[in-house]
Amino acid sequence: MIDGLALGETTLGPLIMVLVFIGFMAGHNHYYSSLAMGTLGLVTTIFYTFLPCFLFILIGAPIIKRIQENKRVKEILALVTAAVVGVILNLTIYLITH
Repeated sequence: MIDGLALGETTLGPLIMVLVFIGFMAGHNHYYSSLAMGTLGLVTTIFYTFLPCFLFILIGAPIIKRIQENKRVKEILALVTAAVVGVILNLTIYLITH
């Protein structure tokens, strides 16, 4: 799982592939090695991984356009960016030491 997380941190594609593989294996192994249930787990994982992303984009794009010039929102987003950089740095140090 750590290898999948490390690979997923480099680009988005491998993280989604790891999630889809885990969805397939969960369905496949839970129902006595059923290929059909593995495929159902795979499709369900894809659906619930991508659907929120598309909904956030479709619903959030007009909102982002409207608040783009708000100074307070820019300050908050700068803090969020700093927090994300800190999390990535922390994960990098954790992976290097282990």
